Amino acid sequence: MGKLWVGGIFLFFIFATTNLCSGCLEHDRRALLQFKSSLASSDSTARRLPSWTGNKCCRWKGVSCNDATGYVTRIDLGSDLLGSLEGNELNSSLAELTRLTYLDLSGLYFRSSPIPKFVGSMTQLRFLNLCSAGVSGAIPHEIGNLSSLCVLDLSDMDLVVDDVTWLSSLLALEHLDLSGLSVGEVGNFDKVLLYMIPSLRSLRLSGCDLSNSHFNRTHLDSNITVSTIQTLDLSRNSFQGNFPLFLQGKMT
Repeated sequence: MGKLWVGGIFLFFIFATTNLCSGCLEHDRRALLQFKSSLASSDSTARRLPSWTGNKCCRWKGVSCNDATGYVTRIDLGSDLLGSLEGNELNSSLAELTRLTYLDLSGLYFRSSPIPKFVGSMTQLRFLNLCSAGVSGAIPHEIGNLSSLCVLDLSDMDLVVDDVTWLSSLLALEHLDLSGLSVGEVGNFDKVLLYMIPSLRSLRLSGCDLSNSHFNRTHLDSNITVSTIQTLDLSRNSFQGNFPLFLQGKMT
C-alpha cells in the first residue's frame, strides 16, 4: 500500500512537471487570450501577438512565466512595431494575471481611453511602461496601490496630472517618467517628487509645462532627500532664472 501511495505521488509530480513544461496555467492562458482578443493589428508586421496560439503560452513571444509555478510573470509587447497594435481600452483580463510583475505596453494605441482603475489591483507589478500607449484623462490615483513598483513610465500621452500625493505611496519607486504630460497647478508637486519618494533615482519631467511656481524655494533649499536623485530631466519647460546648485548637478 505504501508503494502504491509513493507511486501515486510520483506520477502526480511527473504530470504536474510535464504540465508546467508543456504549457502554462489554464487560468493565465485564458486571461492572455482574452487580452489578445481585445487588440487588433493595424498591419501585418506585429512581431509578437501572432505567436499567441495553442496551449504553450509560456513560449509565446512577449510572455514569460515562473519556471517553478507556471504563473505568467511578464508581458512585453512594448513597441511591437509602434502603433501596429491597438485596442479600445486596457482589458480587465490583465488583472487576472495575479503574479504579473512586468508589463510593457509602450507603443500600443488605446484610442484615447483612460487608464482603468483596475491597474491599481495589480499589486505584484514592479515594472509598468505605458509610454506612447494612446491613453488619456487623469492618472488614476489607484496606481499608488502598487507598492512594489520600481519603474513607472507614463510619458508622451494626453494624460493630466491632477494630484501627485498618490506617488508618495510608491516607496520602492526608482525610475519615474512623466515627460510630456500636462501638470497644471498641482499642490505639493516638488515636495512629493523630490522628498517623499526616498528610493527615487531617476525623474524625467521633460515638456510638462512646468514653471517656477511648481517648485517651492523653501522646499528646494531644505535639501532633505533630493540627493538620492541621480538623473533629473526638466528640459523643454518654462523656468526662469537659475536652479539651486544641488539641482543643477543632477539635471540632464
